[in-house]
Amino acid sequence: MESLNLLFPEQRYDCIRCGKSCRGGWRVLLDSEAEPRIRKARATRRLEDRGFSPLTCGPDGLWRLQESPACLYLTEEALCSLHLELGSGGKPRACRQFPFFLTETPDGIQVGLSFRCAAVQRDLGRPLSGHRSELEELVATGNYPRRGFGPIALGSDRSLDWREYLELEKALLNSLEELGPGDGLRVVLSSLLPANQADLPIQFFLQWAVGTLVAQLEADDPGKVEDLARRLQAGAPFSSRRFAEPVSPLPSPRLDWLEAEIVRYVRHLVVRKFLLEPPSVLGRLVGLLLLPAALRFYTGIFARAAGRKEPAPEDLHRAWDVIEGEVAGHVQGTEGYFQSLEAGILAAVG
Repeated sequence: MESLNLLFPEQRYDCIRCGKSCRGGWRVLLDSEAEPRIRKARATRRLEDRGFSPLTCGPDGLWRLQESPACLYLTEEALCSLHLELGSGGKPRACRQFPFFLTETPDGIQVGLSFRCAAVQRDLGRPLSGHRSELEELVATGNYPRRGFGPIALGSDRSLDWREYLELEKALLNSLEELGPGDGLRVVLSSLLPANQADLPIQFFLQWAVGTLVAQLEADDPGKVEDLARRLQAGAPFSSRRFAEPVSPLPSPRLDWLEAEIVRYVRHLVVRKFLLEPPSVLGRLVGLLLLPAALRFYTGIFARAAGRKEPAPEDLHRAWDVIEGEVAGHVQGTEGYFQSLEAGILAAVG
């Protein structure tokens, strides 16, 4: 294990025992090793004696932890009763791994973090290298995505090798640092599109795509997405599945602290190898370009819902919960969406 090459980003983390991730609406899958151990645990028997069913079998035949609305193993002190009884190794793998993302690359195991975690959002704790031993154990006993070992799909008809991808990633990070999350990413995107393309069609497409993304996240019926997108573009009040009452968005705030935090997040997504996930680097890059505007939008919305005239950090944290949970991190089946972004940007400049 001494030779295992773990690649750590510039980010800090230590669990602050807030219990947030145990109340997040997760349906935690029980891996085959954990299931019999948890079934026999005293914590499970105590819950069953009280009339609870802490484990549930889904239509796929797999067992998961039950939430109602929090994980039933969460104590009143926001501690895990399985952890207290069995130690960290007694919990399901998904619980032990959160908030880490692990991706195998030709250069080593890239470590990333979920920005749904309260400690990650606040950048609290040790440098990630302080978690080496637990990460080595997870890597040694699990299987993780492998990215970059063959041709990397840049677009539907182009590919990169690993070194070419690293050059692109470096250019993105440099441009992000110099120009910010909007112009910085757009400059690199433009360099990947057919030559001599004007910037205006790209900006129009991105503006439309942000409104459509938010509409897809907020519409309670797929048939209402188009109308909701138009209302968002016009800055009109709107109703959504997330908010109890119609809300009017604040103007997208451009506060120094907020912009710095958005840059921290976007940088981390790039380093976390967000761009290497299917279907293509180009589709993912367009998606990445939408996230700063979406974060500003949701930060303003949550501030307005809380009665604040100016956003506070907790409004950004709630915005991260939405984006990480439903777009960038803890969500499956997004390949078609990112493929549509690739097709859309090519049509816009074609």
